[in-house]
Amino acid sequence: HLKHNGGEAVVSTQSTGLRTKQSKLRANLSYLILVRLVNNKRKTMFARRLPLHSLRILNKTNPFHSKFFHTNGLRYLSTNAWQTNTPFPHTPEDPLEKQIHSAACKNIHTILSKCIKPSGKLLVIYDEQCSLTKLIANAYQTVSSSYPTLPSTNNTPNSNNALLSTMLINFDQTQPNDILEVLNNNMTTGDTVVLVQSMAMQYAFGEYRIRLELFRRGMKNIEHVHLKLLDPSEHIHYVNALGFDPVENKPLSLWLKNKLDNCKKAVVRSRGGAELVYDTKMEPSLLNTGDYTTNVGGTFPIGEVFTEASDLTKVNGEVELFAFPNIERKVEFHDKSWRVRFEKGNLVWCDPETTPASFQHMLDLIREGEMDAVIREFGVGLNRAMGKNMKVTDVTAFERQLGLHFSIGKKHTVFKKPGMKVKARFHMDIFVDVDSITLDDNDVIFEKG
Repeated sequence: HLKHNGGEAVVSTQSTGLRTKQSKLRANLSYLILVRLVNNKRKTMFARRLPLHSLRILNKTNPFHSKFFHTNGLRYLSTNAWQTNTPFPHTPEDPLEKQIHSAACKNIHTILSKCIKPSGKLLVIYDEQCSLTKLIANAYQTVSSSYPTLPSTNNTPNSNNALLSTMLINFDQTQPNDILEVLNNNMTTGDTVVLVQSMAMQYAFGEYRIRLELFRRGMKNIEHVHLKLLDPSEHIHYVNALGFDPVENKPLSLWLKNKLDNCKKAVVRSRGGAELVYDTKMEPSLLNTGDYTTNVGGTFPIGEVFTEASDLTKVNGEVELFAFPNIERKVEFHDKSWRVRFEKGNLVWCDPETTPASFQHMLDLIREGEMDAVIREFGVGLNRAMGKNMKVTDVTAFERQLGLHFSIGKKHTVFKKPGMKVKARFHMDIFVDVDSITLDDNDVIFEKG
């Protein structure tokens, strides 16, 4: 609610679970004072000279309930118009870009039709800070403009999505407050929000995690993150990985989950002959394969079954690695693998002749912060579009590569362990040059790399 009287405005904000608070705003062209009334007492929030074009009254508990004003007459900024069929400014012209765009359209249709199954509205928020973000956003527009006239799994249109309406927002040309207004005013339960980002949106909303709010509201969510990290030669691998089919892979993922959940021992053999033994059962494994029940959506590409040792101290032996995320958050690949040793679940030794200095640096950081480099996640990737010879330098995507990865560091919030702090700092994925995985001495679930 806004009352304007001679340069004064009274702003009332209401947030779920909080009392109504009133803020008084006095503004002119050069000086601004913001005062909040708490229990009828004035509390000055800030007072400073500033050449503002806009002022944000921020509810830090939930930015979705923030209010935004323009100092030119204290005009309330509202973005109520839902704009469909927005023309996209970037059309692929290069032959390789056209190939990638064609693959992206095909695979994004798979995501929509088999994973998300959108109804209502589709909002795509993208930035233009790398070519891949523009290409993927373009593909969403291309697919949604004909969706659901494209055939579904049974070659018939999905009548539930007949009214799918799409809007694209260019993050680089839009203030975060206006994006939140669109989400507040135009989106509701069952709608779908797509975030396509180079890395530009990483901290745009402060510490607020927009995906969790979308899930809380019952909205569906698709995220493509860290695309700026990818080399152009990797774009085709990333786009191909988006085609992981949850329907085709469901029998395999459920079979693998059943095997891992019921085993009492696991042996990981590396290509160079090293063996790492899990002399313990595993935690109940989880699937990231696009078969959603609650919180529909997440980060794409998908394709992983993950767990960890029930008793971390029962993990002993050696394993060979070929990749890890470095200090710049890029997956660093090495043609020659290196060997590391675990004792009672703790990484205690690296081959001094072959271990990359950058890997040793990451271990030093983990040990400095947590004393030990503890093994946690046991992740089996099922996505055949990524691997040692099909590299993607974003670790969020590459951990779904066909193969095996572990995590080092005490942070793994999915599985609770005694003595492990919920807010531990480190979780570094390491990628195994795996040859085979055997359960209970003779049940081979992965072989020949």
